[in-house]
Amino acid sequence: MPTRTGIFAGALAGAACLALAACGQGGDTTATTAAAPAAPAAAPAPAPAAAAAPTEGDLERARLAAMMNVYPDEAAWEKACVDDKVDAKICECAGKATAKTLGDKGLYAWVWQGYINRDGTARMRSSRWFDDNGIDKAAQQKFADAVGKCYTT
Repeated sequence: MPTRTGIFAGALAGAACLALAACGQGGDTTATTAAAPAAPAAAPAPAPAAAAAPTEGDLERARLAAMMNVYPDEAAWEKACVDDKVDAKICECAGKATAKTLGDKGLYAWVWQGYINRDGTARMRSSRWFDDNGIDKAAQQKFADAVGKCYTT
């Protein structure tokens, strides 16, 4: 028991000491301000390290993120499709088919990734998008048929 009391008293004394120091030395009302020491010069910020090459995981995360972002227009969608190493004629045709059947709201990367490249994750994303947007099975099939004509002819 005496040990606990001693520890408690020490902590209380330390807190009182800090409070007195913060209030300006207790009851003394004549403020004496000492010259504040000059702040040390800030060290220059280190030069940013060269950007590391993206890892396989970084590329996969970027691909998945692109599936969830709609492109602003058909031209941007087609450019991204071609940049993903899909034939330009197929991208142009698929972009027009998507805009015609789904409208500009359907210009997602999962269109070429899921329906042209046959990526399973992109197909699951498209199913979710169709459900979220209330697009029935007949309209989904119409879309798939229109995009499918782009790479079978």
